[in-house]
Amino acid sequence: MTFASSQPDLHSSELTDRPSCRYMIQSINAATVNVAGRQRMLSQRIAMFCCRLASTTAPTERARLRATIQTLGETMGRSHQGLLYGDVELDLPGHLSAAVRSLYFDAPWQVDAQVTAYLAAVAAFCQVPDHDITA
Repeated sequence: MTFASSQPDLHSSELTDRPSCRYMIQSINAATVNVAGRQRMLSQRIAMFCCRLASTTAPTERARLRATIQTLGETMGRSHQGLLYGDVELDLPGHLSAAVRSLYFDAPWQVDAQVTAYLAAVAAFCQVPDHDITA
């Protein structure tokens, strides 16, 4: 028994032969690539701000850095969920190919688990009292 997907195949010739559909598919692909690339930048910025937080002792600067880290973590988390499940505001369809789904959820990469663990570590770090954070 086979079941028809409720979602159209975005790469079928039925859709890609129409100029308006080709444009839509290219826009979705561009948004996905942009958000995925931004994830790397966000992870690096979070790490940089964590290092800055550890190396400063000024309470107001630490508070500002914590807020920045939390905001970046929330953005990275929302983007991650959008890449996996879609996000209308980010123009992310949430339709993963079998190969990409495997990268996110299957060994050896398990990117979803890695990103989730990273974001949990970031959230935990933001809860550590100032006197316990040193460079």
